[in-house]
Amino acid sequence: MGLALAAQAAGGCVAPLQEERLYGAPRPRDDGAPDVVPERKTGPVQLDAAMHGAQLEVSVAATTECREVDVTSRVQDVSVRRSFADSSQEIDGALALLAAAGVGALQYGADQIDCPSGSACWSAMITSEYAVLAAAAVPVGLLIYNAFRVRDGRELVAAAPEIREGPWRTCSREPLANEPVYIRVPNAELLQITDASGHAVFDLPDYAAQYPPASTVRIVVRHPGSSNVVVDWLLPGSPSNGPEP
Repeated sequence: MGLALAAQAAGGCVAPLQEERLYGAPRPRDDGAPDVVPERKTGPVQLDAAMHGAQLEVSVAATTECREVDVTSRVQDVSVRRSFADSSQEIDGALALLAAAGVGALQYGADQIDCPSGSACWSAMITSEYAVLAAAAVPVGLLIYNAFRVRDGRELVAAAPEIREGPWRTCSREPLANEPVYIRVPNAELLQITDASGHAVFDLPDYAAQYPPASTVRIVVRHPGSSNVVVDWLLPGSPSNGPEP
C-alpha cells in the first residue's frame, strides 16, 4: 500500500498483470493411497420360494446392499504465464530515465558555474540532487517490483479425485413379518401372511390330487413390491402309460 501511494505521488505505477493458466493432466498424489469409502443403500425386497414335498415355503426379506468406493486424491501442475496488461511498466521506465537525466543535468550545471563547497549555491545544488534522487527511487523501485511480479511460475493444485466404484452386493437381510404372500395355481389363488421369521407355508396335498401323477404344476408366487417367482412343482408318482394289453 505504501509503495502504491508513493508511486501515485511521484507519477509511478504498480503495473496490472494478466495471467494465462495452463493445466497439466491430473495425476495421483505421490503420498496418496486410495481411500476406501463404504457405501450402503436399501436393496429390493427379496422373495424366495421352494417346494418341500407338498408344501411350498415362501420367505420375504428386506435387503441392504453394500459396496466399496476407492477414492484416489489427485493433483495437477499449472503453468502460470504473466504479462503486463497495460503500459505502466514503460511509464515507470520513462520516469526513471527522466529522473536520471535530471540528476545528470544538475551535476553538469554545478560543473559549469563557480559554486564553492559550503556555499549557499552548493547547498541548494546538493538539496536538489537529493530530491531528484529520492523521486527517481520510486519509479526505479516500481520497475524492479513489477519485474519480480511478472515472472512466470508453476503451481501444484488439487484436482478432482479419481473414483472407482465397486459392484453392489447384498450384505444383510431382515425378515419381514405380517407381509401378504399370494400363490396362483391353476384355477385358484391362495393367501398367507408371513410369520415373525418372514416365512409363509402353503400346504398343497389337496391340489396334488387334481393333477395326473408325475405331472408338473406351475406355481406363481407374488408379493406386493417384489418380482414374481415361478416354481415348477413336480408331482410324485409314475406317468400313466394306459391299460396293460
